[in-house]
Amino acid sequence: MLQKNHQIILKQEVNQIRRNGIGVGGLNLQSRSANSSLTRFTTLFSDVYTPNPNFFSQTAFLGNFSKNSSISESSATGINVTGSFFGGSGNINEKQSETKLKFTNESVRKYGNYTMGFGGQIQWQRITEESKSNFNGTYTFTGKTAPKLDINNLPVLDNSGNYVSEQISSLESYRRTLIFQQNGFSGAKIRELGGGAEQFTISGGSAGLSAAQTEYAFYQQNSLGISETFGLSFGLRYQNQTNINSHLNFSPRIGFIWSPKKKDKQKLIYTLPDIRGGIGIFYSRFDFDNTLNFQRINDSNRFSYIIRDASLLDNFPNPFSVSSLQQLSIPKSRLLFDEALQTPRRQIANISINKPLTTKVSLRFDLTITKATRLLTATNINSPLARTYNFANRSGGVFPFGTNETILKTQSNGQSNSLRMIVNLNTSKLKLFKKQTFLAIGYFFDKSRSNVVNASSSPFNAYDFQNEYAPDENDGIHTAYFIFNYSLPYWIQINGLFNISSGSRFNIITGQDTNGDGFYSERPAFSNNPNKIGVIKTKYGLLDPNPSASDVLIPRNLGRGALQSNFDVNIYKRIGLNEDKKNKKDYKQILDIGLSVTNALNSNNKGVPIGNMSSPNFLEFIKTFS
Repeated sequence: MLQKNHQIILKQEVNQIRRNGIGVGGLNLQSRSANSSLTRFTTLFSDVYTPNPNFFSQTAFLGNFSKNSSISESSATGINVTGSFFGGSGNINEKQSETKLKFTNESVRKYGNYTMGFGGQIQWQRITEESKSNFNGTYTFTGKTAPKLDINNLPVLDNSGNYVSEQISSLESYRRTLIFQQNGFSGAKIRELGGGAEQFTISGGSAGLSAAQTEYAFYQQNSLGISETFGLSFGLRYQNQTNINSHLNFSPRIGFIWSPKKKDKQKLIYTLPDIRGGIGIFYSRFDFDNTLNFQRINDSNRFSYIIRDASLLDNFPNPFSVSSLQQLSIPKSRLLFDEALQTPRRQIANISINKPLTTKVSLRFDLTITKATRLLTATNINSPLARTYNFANRSGGVFPFGTNETILKTQSNGQSNSLRMIVNLNTSKLKLFKKQTFLAIGYFFDKSRSNVVNASSSPFNAYDFQNEYAPDENDGIHTAYFIFNYSLPYWIQINGLFNISSGSRFNIITGQDTNGDGFYSERPAFSNNPNKIGVIKTKYGLLDPNPSASDVLIPRNLGRGALQSNFDVNIYKRIGLNEDKKNKKDYKQILDIGLSVTNALNSNNKGVPIGNMSSPNFLEFIKTFS
């Protein structure tokens, strides 16, 4: 809709999506299947105001209302046999409605070689939910050192009458639990023989909650043409939100562009490249889900428990009720936010060099360096003090807060550093066999390290994070790609994308909670003794899931996944309808008929291997991507 100096857009959308049988695949059994639905209403109003060539202003309003639900098909207690399978119920039972209102303005005013931009955004959001997720509880089983059994499930004894021990998987521990329960063994005897659950979690009480937040941001940006070949840009942005105490989120940014003149009749191959660069500070929003989780756990009418007491876990497969845990005076879990919590901050520097080689071919190089600080982590600050937890009996421990309650504290203490390099060779207006062709060949490389973890890898000390700063999942990935678009006769186009990349990193863990923090993230150690119980020979060396205090733990994300490759190709034919030949005008309607082939080479791209040493599928590929 056009008015004088205004271009107004009003748009209304209604979307409805229903999905059945989600959450199945990989390690998730069919019993964890869930059904979901989403209904969304979106209203968009936009006004572009251009009173003269030197001024531009766009004002927009976005209103969004959505209702969604995810409901498990089964109401059984969940069973997590780590690294082996997830069974029982998916324990999902959520209904949520969300209202989001966003107002933005972006304006630009030009004064000769100087351009000033300014604007802002205000967003209000409210979520109301009814969540009964994990109200049926979940039992967790892990691997462990246990007596060796013969084919009749009887313990193997040595010459002195003692048990012969071996390292068993989480699946074997689960199997022993079922077998020995059927034989009528006591809970203590089942644990003695390697069975028994390691943990039980459950939520209960009030299911409903409501929360709201407001976010706002303002910016002022400038660009100045210093000369015909050099220009600067600089500005400042400020943003904040109502659910955290972080009021100094100022983001200065500066950049430049240098585009040297070309001499008359100078060949492009001998010209200087165009160079762009910049550096700035960027803040990430504090996700609204953090606020919701805080309310879920700390609501006085809602309860969340993590049970590790062996005498209670022997109740498997029967779940506990929240009321029974209250009667037993079991402390519920809590979630705390650090008083100094701040939004994550990223300092980003970038340089881009573009060099024309001919009128049809150009080479581009990009380098981006990012340093991120104040990244969020959540750790159990009431874990047992170092070496006070008796893993063999799943008991004891000196707790900083006096009771064995789980207290997860969200803090702004994570950091990461990354580098990305991209090299790209592009062609334009190129003709191949006398037909218009576009080709692009590129390569990029990522290098990144971080310490963003929620639990210590130390088998003995839940507060030891000194070895957690290490390569993350995206470190050391090389990717090469090839893109083409070729015009055939009769309005036929064919295009495709081929890419190949090295596998991503993955972490190798023991699958045991030997330090008592409630996380199964301990890492094994390198070993020189292939005969020690539990030691596994891998391409990364001999790995010991039961290290001693003097052993050297493996680094985080030591594993590397498989090579990934893919080739997608599309072909379509354009048909013109109702050509006005009499008046020499183009077709009034255009019809496109196309065919797309995904993974045309049928590459079997394996997912990340299982890094849990408690899994019978350790270092095997369970999930693939075609």
